[in-house]
This record gives sequence, C-alpha cells and structure tokens, in this order.
Amino acid sequence: MHKDKDAQRREALVKRIAQTLAEVRVEPNLYLSYTSVELLLGLDASFGDKHSSPQRKLAERSISVTPLADFMLEAISGVIWKGGASEREGPEWRLDQFPEFSDLSAAAERLADDFFRIPYRYQITIPLSEDLAFFVQTLATAEWPKSFQFVAFTDAFKAAHPLPDYATEFTTILSGALNWSWPSSGGIAFTVAGYVGKIKNYAPQIEAFERLQAIFGLAWAYQLLGFNSRKNSISQFPFKLHEERYSIHKNEDDALSFVGFGNVSPEILRMLRQLTFYDEARSAHLDQFQKRILHFGEILRETFVQSAEIGNRVIRAAKWLCDSLCAENETLAFVQATIAMEIMLSERNDKGNKELSLGAIYKNRCAYALGKNHKERDELMSQVAEIYDIRSNIVHSGFQVLSNRELYLLAALQILVARLLQKEVQMIRLAT
Repeated sequence: MHKDKDAQRREALVKRIAQTLAEVRVEPNLYLSYTSVELLLGLDASFGDKHSSPQRKLAERSISVTPLADFMLEAISGVIWKGGASEREGPEWRLDQFPEFSDLSAAAERLADDFFRIPYRYQITIPLSEDLAFFVQTLATAEWPKSFQFVAFTDAFKAAHPLPDYATEFTTILSGALNWSWPSSGGIAFTVAGYVGKIKNYAPQIEAFERLQAIFGLAWAYQLLGFNSRKNSISQFPFKLHEERYSIHKNEDDALSFVGFGNVSPEILRMLRQLTFYDEARSAHLDQFQKRILHFGEILRETFVQSAEIGNRVIRAAKWLCDSLCAENETLAFVQATIAMEIMLSERNDKGNKELSLGAIYKNRCAYALGKNHKERDELMSQVAEIYDIRSNIVHSGFQVLSNRELYLLAALQILVARLLQKEVQMIRLAT
C-alpha cells in the first residue's frame, strides 16, 4: 500500500531537516552562523506552497511568514544557549556535539512532531497602570468571550497562573527578574493560538497587542479614555517592572503552565503610560461612571465576537487610530489616522474603479456616512479632500512638518475616524 501524499511530504521534510541540521554550525558567541541561518530559511521552500497549501497557511498564521525557519531557529537556539557552547573548544561547533542533537535523524523527527502540533494555545496577560484600576476592576466583573477578558489579579487568578520562584525574588537589574509580581490594578488576558518563542514576537504576541491597541482606540472613540503625552515617563526612574513585562502561559487541557515573560515594546509602553480618563468621564457620579464603563464593555464584547470581515475592520481601524493618537511624530500620526479612515471606508473592488481616484471615493463615502444634511456633506467632502492632499504630500514628497492648519486637520481626521467607528459599531449592535 502506498503512503498517502501527506505522509510522503512529511517524510521528505524530516529528511531535509536532518540534512540541514548536519550542516548547521554554532559560533563562539552562541549564535548560529550566517550560512546556517540561510540554510534554515531554505527549509520553508520545501514546506508546502505558500499560496495553495492549507498546512503552510496555518503555520504562517500561527508563527510568521517564514514559519519553519523561525521554529527551527528557536528550537536550536534554546538548546545551544543552555548547553554551554562557550565551554567547548574550536571556532565552531556542529549540532551533533550537543546531547539533544547527537542523533540528527531522531532530532529531526522530534522537531517535525513538535512543529506539526502547532498551533498551541496561550494566555497572554498584560498588566495595566494603577491609574486604570477602577476601569479594569469594573470590567473584570462582566462576562467576557474566551478570546479576551479583563481580569483582577485575585488570589484565585494567581493560583491559576503560576509564576516561577525567580520572578518574585529580588535580584540585580542585569538578571532581568527585578522582583516581579502581579500588580494590584489588574490587566487584560488574551487567549491566542500559534507559537511563542524567545527570540522575537510571533503571531500570538502580535495579535494580543494589536487587540490591546484596538481596545484603547475604541475607548478614545467613545470619549472614555484619552492619551496624555505629559504622562510619558518611559526613560525616567524609578519604574515599575510589571508595566514593562507581560506574562505568557501555555494552555493545555485548560491548565496553565508558565512559559516566560515578554518585554512590552517602547511604543506600547508609551501608550499604556499615556492612558488617562477624560475629565468629563471622571467628573461623573461614580454610579454613572461605572455604567459608562460597563456599557463600553458591552460594545467591546459585541465587536470582538463579530465575523472576521465586520469585526476585524473595526479592530484594525481602532488599532491604527490608537497608533496615531500615541505617535510622537505628527506626520506619522497623520498617515496612521488616514490608514484608519481608509480601513473604515474601503471595499474590495475599490482598486478596480477606473473612473474615480481612491481619494474621491473615500470623501464621498465619508460624507454620506456621517453627513446629516447637504451642507454637512459638502463640508466633509471638502475636508477629506484636503486631508488627502496633505497625506499625499507626506507620503510622496517627504513632507516633515505640519502647519497649524494641518495640525487642526489631524485632530479633525482622528475625530472622523472615531465617528466612523461609532457608526460601524452601531450597525454591528443592531445586527446582533
């Protein structure tokens, strides 16, 4: 009986992995040689067609556009970093000098088995500032979908999310532990699927942080939270370690095991430290304030559980709006807000329209989506046309500095995106 095609492909891939492992070399600095990295990248060419293979598409969604190469690099690096390569003699070392790779064929089988078990399930928990404690703890009382939830770091939560002993012991700054503990404020826990490594962020971390940005982009659109650039103290000491790290737990049969800590990027850290309540929201009576927060929670739940085409449009646009609101560079903020607007106004066949430019299409759609009368529509069309002229100057002419008028239009553009988001969310809620 002939083996099926999948088994034949797997056998061929295992053989190719074993051949590649035999040629990989480790340099004295504990990193793979440049030639070895190129060999690993070549493995992806033998792992299914990027356009037609479902297995390849799943791996790319779970890891990156070079899934097998990244997985192999992580697996090999994990071994050599703990294997004491610096104690070995010679300028370079073969992988079979390490016990885990002494039998390259068996190692290739083991790595292939691990790779084909992907996607794994993870919970990525991102602590939030003490300033947002009331916001987080109010939302933690509500019900949430499996994909994400606001959580208070109660004793029950801590028991279900174990941390290693070293995380809570005081050590020096160079060791990277620095007395980490769950803060009292709470945070957001995202359930994601894919693969998490140690060298860089892969699909699960990217998805979690994009959704985090989308949540706060929507919070700004609904005038609940704002971004105060004066609160950005990213380079100032003392700092709180829990604001700079997030925890990663692997979920196997609904039991969580600690994988590691991730470092929050400077851009995300700046966003988190700028978050503040609008004065109008904070000045409301406590009961009313709590109702506003819980109402926003309903909006999040209904938006995030929608179909990919509708819900993801809102999530992507809100993420780009958040980028724009937190950007240090005003021209970059303008481009990011324009992208957010385009996401909300675009349709699949727009590029095939040979009669109108994209700018003309978007200004008409924006005017008819938001304008309440002819005068307001005309004003919106004029404003969006001017916005597109500025965007073209930035993108095509390297425009660097915004005038006062252009800064005003940047603020107007961000408000337009907020209104478009509110309109789309209203339609989603009416459909549910």
